[in-house]
Amino acid sequence: MSLVLPVKVVLFIVLAAAGGSVGGISYYYQARALDLNNQVSNLSNNDNALSNQIALLKIEIENLTIRISQLQTVNSQLNQTSLQLQSLEAELAAANAQLETLSKQLSSWRLTKRKSPNCKPWLRSFSHN
Repeated sequence: MSLVLPVKVVLFIVLAAAGGSVGGISYYYQARALDLNNQVSNLSNNDNALSNQIALLKIEIENLTIRISQLQTVNSQLNQTSLQLQSLEAELAAANAQLETLSKQLSSWRLTKRKSPNCKPWLRSFSHN
């Protein structure tokens, strides 16, 4: 019997140590599982946040596309107006040239009539005005 007691003590110590190891391993894996669950939850939250950002960016892209289309329409109208202005400027330049030509002709005609001996006196007085 003297041998049974030390064997029981050794067996108890071995079982206690083994139980502690199992408990330690169990605690480690529970903590690890909790950590992994937290990481999954964080990734899910990030996924939701990114999905919301993507949706907002899609809306912004749609709005910008509409604005670009509006600006292209305005640009087209401005180009047409610019062409019309260029045409009007050309017409104005032609009208100014014609006016200058007519003005020179009128001045020349007045000088010719004043110097003309056949010109009636009342016409000469009229041409001075």
